[in-house]
Amino acid sequence: MKAVVIGESSGAAMETIMNVYPRHKAIVDKYIARNEVIGIGPFSDMGNMAIFISRAAAEQFVTEDPFILEGLVKSVVIRDWNDSLIPESTTAKSFSVSFEIPKLPKEVFEAITHGVPNWWGGTDYSGCSAKLNDEFIINHPGAHYSKQKLIEVVPDEKVVWYVEESKLNWLKVQDEWTNTKMVFEIMHTGYSSILHFKHEGLVPQKESYTRCSEGWGLVIKEWLFDFVVNGKPHFIL
Repeated sequence: MKAVVIGESSGAAMETIMNVYPRHKAIVDKYIARNEVIGIGPFSDMGNMAIFISRAAAEQFVTEDPFILEGLVKSVVIRDWNDSLIPESTTAKSFSVSFEIPKLPKEVFEAITHGVPNWWGGTDYSGCSAKLNDEFIINHPGAHYSKQKLIEVVPDEKVVWYVEESKLNWLKVQDEWTNTKMVFEIMHTGYSSILHFKHEGLVPQKESYTRCSEGWGLVIKEWLFDFVVNGKPHFIL
């Protein structure tokens, strides 16, 4: 049975929150690396919630998170959650990742729309990825080709790329990415943003899943994060 940690915000000042944030993120990243946290993020009223794979993991997190220990979260409750109404065998789980970014949604959105070649593709990027119906190509000769179209753009909130064409040379079925979607959803926490990325259609049954999920973890959680937070592009254009 899974466990949910529900926290109530103390209304702490932004400066206080940002001083503690790096230590909070380090703890969250540790649980993500161990696959012990399924999701984490805020409510609209500035409270927050995290879902863990077990009550033991949830209880341990509460004893370690500096947001809780230092009073930035006013109160915490842990509740057991039985999600067995939807059996895992009936759902194909596309690759996804969620994490906090200490920047406003506008800055995250700007990086996802106008800054793509800085964190994905580099000089192998061509086209445009800023507005609805824009199209762009990532072409790493002999390894990866994909053509994406922006099919949904909600300023500062959501961007969806649809893969119109693909060829991953190292696969038996080289067009596995075709007709899949990359979905970026941005949530505002009041002092930072939560970015939820999902590659819809990239499921464990596909040959590309293991390698591409590792790749997306690097591209999204490290290269995009570093570009948004520090203004540091991974690629020299």
